[in-house]
Amino acid sequence: MACPDLLDQSIFIDTKDLPERAWAADVSLRSGALAAVIVDGSAFSMSITRRLQLAAAESGGLGLILRPHADLRQLSAAHTRWLVTPAPSLVSPRWNLELLRLKGGKLPDVTTWTLELNHETGTLDLVSDAAHRSVATPEIARTVTA
Repeated sequence: MACPDLLDQSIFIDTKDLPERAWAADVSLRSGALAAVIVDGSAFSMSITRRLQLAAAESGGLGLILRPHADLRQLSAAHTRWLVTPAPSLVSPRWNLELLRLKGGKLPDVTTWTLELNHETGTLDLVSDAAHRSVATPEIARTVTA
């Protein structure tokens, strides 16, 4: 059975200001019609992130709030907090992912992974030097999506 194309279930919103951005993300999450809502979370307050967290929980959707490094210390109602940074590579784009916070749970022993863009499949693959860490990956995936 083929998976629906993620782009067919996505929406891209260009808004004028922070209140419109927060409103658009909230409405999009509550709709239940989208696979994921990814929003620029620059300057989002704790109350805005809480509203988005409740909207995602209500619809069963996935909300990803992207924040600039300057907002790293801002409070958030997000279930998890990740730091994503580019990783050096001569072949394909790579990113380091570091799990900084897991609300309501203890951080696992392994909290960093490196992913690489696979041009042939269009997927993000765990980099081979981090492959030994894949034992912890399913536990994190279940925790993050639960």
